[in-house]
Amino acid sequence: MNRTPVTSSLIASVGIEEQPEGPVMEIEFAKGGTVYQYTGPKVREHYEALMKAPSAGQYFLRHVKPCQQTSFCRSLGNPKQTQE
Repeated sequence: MNRTPVTSSLIASVGIEEQPEGPVMEIEFAKGGTVYQYTGPKVREHYEALMKAPSAGQYFLRHVKPCQQTSFCRSLGNPKQTQE
């Protein structure tokens, strides 16, 4: 998935891709480079809001992270480490 870099001390990049089961959002975190995938009914809404937010990190902490309990979230680990 292609991700767009964001200016944030928490988040390095964000991307969204349509899958047969619905949209999937990926967030790469700045510290450690871990990538998480998010799915659920509000993924596209969260992606658009996160990309427009004055602070991507604050938006994530307030609106996306709490949804981890109700939406699907999985860690892909650090793809950069597995490529080396």
